[in-house]
Amino acid sequence: NHPSIHPWIGAGSLADVRKWWEALSKAGPDFGYHPNAKKTWLIVKKPMLEQAQAIFKETGILVTANGKRHLGAALGDASFVEEYVNNKVNEWVKQVRRLAEIAQTQPHAAYCAFQHGLTGRWTYLLRTVKGISSLLAPLENVIRTEFIPALSGQSPFNDEMRKLLALPCRLGGLNIINPTEMADWHYNASTRITASLAALIVAQDSYCPVDKVHVKKTKALVKSEKQAKQQATLKELLDDATPALNRRIELASEKGASSWLTVLPISQHSFHLAKSDFRDALCLRYGWHLQDTSSKCACGSPFTVDHAMICSKGGFPSMRHNEVRDITADLLTEICSDVAIEPQLTPLSGESFQKRTANAADEARVDVSARGFWCRGESAFFDIRVFYPDARSNRQPSLLQAYRNHECEKKRSYGERIREIERGSFTPLVLSSTGGMGQEATLFYKRIANLIADKQDATYSHIMQMIRCRLSFSLLRSAILCIRGTRSSQHHPLRLDVVNIVRSEAHLTGPE
Repeated sequence: NHPSIHPWIGAGSLADVRKWWEALSKAGPDFGYHPNAKKTWLIVKKPMLEQAQAIFKETGILVTANGKRHLGAALGDASFVEEYVNNKVNEWVKQVRRLAEIAQTQPHAAYCAFQHGLTGRWTYLLRTVKGISSLLAPLENVIRTEFIPALSGQSPFNDEMRKLLALPCRLGGLNIINPTEMADWHYNASTRITASLAALIVAQDSYCPVDKVHVKKTKALVKSEKQAKQQATLKELLDDATPALNRRIELASEKGASSWLTVLPISQHSFHLAKSDFRDALCLRYGWHLQDTSSKCACGSPFTVDHAMICSKGGFPSMRHNEVRDITADLLTEICSDVAIEPQLTPLSGESFQKRTANAADEARVDVSARGFWCRGESAFFDIRVFYPDARSNRQPSLLQAYRNHECEKKRSYGERIREIERGSFTPLVLSSTGGMGQEATLFYKRIANLIADKQDATYSHIMQMIRCRLSFSLLRSAILCIRGTRSSQHHPLRLDVVNIVRSEAHLTGPE
């Protein structure tokens, strides 16, 4: 018989703990557990120190009234806990400063190391030690004044922007939490989730199982409360923010717009960003000032972000479109046959259409076609549009309405012709340059993820995340290209007659 649920942890009166130790020493070896008194600590209150030392004198157990480290947390009096937390905070401050140094040259890698590694080191302490929010102030100070500026290339931010950056990426933030504000919440949440297990330990009940259903419900409730708290913070920020920042947050909160922030920077999959690209991406996300940009575009217009995203000189908007087209076609080849890029539609033979805006040109093309996507044997046609949501024509309607307008325009142009002439289906794929998708595109890419997951026996969510990441990085790099790319007028196509003259005069030889 074991006197506790975890035979290496005991609690209760001194006499009970002494009996527990004797029972553990006797029964433990039968289960492969060999208690070592020299590595065992008994923590008691100061008035009971002498009595405890007397009771456990012959056991060799070490007795203290101050406290000891236990599983990464601290057990003991307030002074010991404070000293322990201060030591940990000082250690973390040094690590964040070191990460800030790395962020000067590798901000993307530093951000991911902070998110996926460093924050977990103090999250556990927040969950297990009560009332330490004030002790975490030095940690928050170095995050706010050193790490975030090194990451973004910007000056330290005000309180409102700091609150925004602490929100999850899906709500427009960067998930760089403020440990001083989250300490009490994490502890209370952990206490609620583990309450049933703690009650069994206190009662020393080794036979009554933990109510897993109750624990699961409590976790779900805590999660929903956390999300509600985050939504309330976001609403408060939106109420006080400028219209421009409100728009940036709305765009950053779209599904898929933050995929480039939540994935590890693996160069093999092109999921990494250079120093300047990462900082430019943050500036575009939040509308911050872009450094070292020209005052005038190569086309002669004043250079602004809004102008750069739609300026046709240099062909960057077309390149942005073509990147999405090629990714889409590549995904379709995994699950469909007869995939074609820019297939020409069947020429008309006197047919007419009800809609005057229908594309009746003999050379009409769509971006991608495939057979057997929606229905077996049926040809499916897709046309892609990537629009800049802050362009003048897209500012007035809501973001949802902007997606619908572009989808309807594509359907009016191609829908009737493809139904009547090609006897196939038509799906407009509308994406924003910030990474969001329209309703039709969302259904389309979800369908692709489902089909690929079934074919490869993979998890749907993993495939969908991969698709969103590929599209997100493609759109992000295209946006940065619109900002930083050279729109030079010095390019001149190489004339074939000049090539022939040079070849003749220089007596160049080689395969024709």
